[in-house]
Amino acid sequence: MVQLGLNCQDCDETLQKERGCHGRSLIPHYVGQEEYRKCPIRLVDKGTWDYFKAYRLYKAGYLPSGGGWINESAKYVDAMIVIDNEIDRIRIAEEANARKKTNGRSKT
Repeated sequence: MVQLGLNCQDCDETLQKERGCHGRSLIPHYVGQEEYRKCPIRLVDKGTWDYFKAYRLYKAGYLPSGGGWINESAKYVDAMIVIDNEIDRIRIAEEANARKKTNGRSKT
C-alpha cells in the first residue's frame, strides 16, 4: 500500500520499528498539532482509504456508477462532500498561515 508518501513494501524491520508499523514508533508522527506513535498509514482504516481513492477519481470527473449524481449512493456523495470540505478547510488555514508569515516582513 502506498499512501502519504510511504510505501509499506519498502519498509524493512528497522523502518517498521521507527515508524510504528506493529507497535509504538520510535519517532513520533505529527498530524497538525497532534503527536502519534503509530505509522500514519495505520491511523486510517481501509474503507477510508477507499474513499480517498474515490475522491481522486471524483476530482478527475469519474463517478463510480458512470452516470450522473442521481445514480450515486448517498454515502458516497456525503463522503465526497466531507473530504472536499476538509481539504478546503486545510487550504484556507495554510493560506492564512502563509499570510501571517509575510505580514510585517519587507519584500525587498
